[in-house]
Amino acid sequence: AHDPRLEAVARALELEAEVTLPLHVGEQTVGVLSFIFPGPRAFGEQDDGYLRAVAELCAQALERTRLFEAEHEARHALARTNAEAQVAAERVQLALAAGAIVGTWEWDLETDRVTVDERFAEHFGIDPALGHSGLSLEQVIATVHPDDVGGLRAAIEAAIARGGAYSHEYRVRGRDGVYRWLEANGRVDHAKDGSPLRFPGVLLDI
Repeated sequence: AHDPRLEAVARALELEAEVTLPLHVGEQTVGVLSFIFPGPRAFGEQDDGYLRAVAELCAQALERTRLFEAEHEARHALARTNAEAQVAAERVQLALAAGAIVGTWEWDLETDRVTVDERFAEHFGIDPALGHSGLSLEQVIATVHPDDVGGLRAAIEAAIARGGAYSHEYRVRGRDGVYRWLEANGRVDHAKDGSPLRFPGVLLDI
């Protein structure tokens, strides 16, 4: 009665009586349902029970719709993610074939195990079988040039602490005993609580 906007609505709808009920799903209020009448009306217990029953049915219908839409969106998001992952994998394979990428790694930060492909193992002088089964970080960087180990450790620690993109250049001794300059590019993924989860990346021969 004191809100001019509601007064305008009431006049437009010729509203003389109105009941509004909250729509509950468990402990949550998901909306409200209003019944409007063109003439004055008194509401008894029978009206109250009927209106509450209708409100409960509406609340259940809203919740089913919400769940359906959430599932629909999740399916679409999964499909998009799978498609994007496939494109990314194809790009990596093309880069490998062209020689732009000379190795890939995957570091599971929760178990502290690093797995590498054969090209990575070749450049780091690592047994490919160990590279597939998993190595510690110390085993992986054992052939990094002594002058570059400190900077590499600092760059890795900083990337894990902040998360996100990682890039660093250093020298490493291959199986042939020759040191070569490599550029490592990766990304650190964190969980919602901020704990580091995984650290994948690729090697470039520079």
